[in-house]
Amino acid sequence: MTTSSPDNTLRIVFENEQSEVSAELLIGSLMHTMEIIHAISREVGPEKKIDIKIKTFEQGSFQVNIELVERAFGWLFSSESIAYASGIVTIASGIYALAKHLKGRRPKSVTAEGSQKKIINHFGDTYYVDNRSYHLFNSSENIRKQVREQFQELEKYSDITGFRFEGGGETTRADRDEFSAMGRPIPTCDETPEPQIRVLENVSLLILRPSFDPNLPWDFLYDGRKISARVKDEEILKIINRGESFSKGSRMLVDLEETRSYDITLGEYVIGRDGYHVLRFKEHLPAQRTATLFNEE
Repeated sequence: MTTSSPDNTLRIVFENEQSEVSAELLIGSLMHTMEIIHAISREVGPEKKIDIKIKTFEQGSFQVNIELVERAFGWLFSSESIAYASGIVTIASGIYALAKHLKGRRPKSVTAEGSQKKIINHFGDTYYVDNRSYHLFNSSENIRKQVREQFQELEKYSDITGFRFEGGGETTRADRDEFSAMGRPIPTCDETPEPQIRVLENVSLLILRPSFDPNLPWDFLYDGRKISARVKDEEILKIINRGESFSKGSRMLVDLEETRSYDITLGEYVIGRDGYHVLRFKEHLPAQRTATLFNEE
């Protein structure tokens, strides 16, 4: 769809049944869009400054017109100034369109075709994006973060049925049922994202199968599911060598490291077979022996 707005103007539209929108949503969403625009400006023209002006609020679905003007003495409204602002609008429009196309998942393929990139997403759909939009989306964690948080915010408001970003001759529209996917962490397109690692402190693990070989994992029951984990803390081997018995049914209190790796085929972070490691052993809790029905005299 082609918009009739000037080249240096963009429009964001909150689709709902009333011509009103939550002040918190409006301010928060505008802040995310402004940060995306400033991030683009810092990359494409670090020596330039851009002013962001709210032009009008239009009737119907809640619409906000935003004008970009380069801030420089003697350049106001010059053709070069308008061209610079127009370039930012075009890049921003491409970033929103790419975020919608990817829906929080790495693409299946990225192919260079002249001034564009051909993106085949996780679902097999194709989109052509300007190289500048692709580069900034892919290289700037801040831009991806702003897009993600903007759609996470939109999802909180049940009266918003859709969101549109219009600018650079292109319209990107997201239905409400797309907000969740567009609010997911967005990985880079080129490289496999870094694993997500967290340390869970003071975790109680039920021992299913101990291992006295430092190269082999133990089997535990954790949070209602069976896991295998290698024990990195050498202290436990010293305890075992001193004669303490670790058997099935006893427990260990530990700090547990959990690693989630990105699976390109699923488009999700998953816990693999080697996803758990016991970092620190803290306490051994021997199995409680079940009391007999009758006490023997």
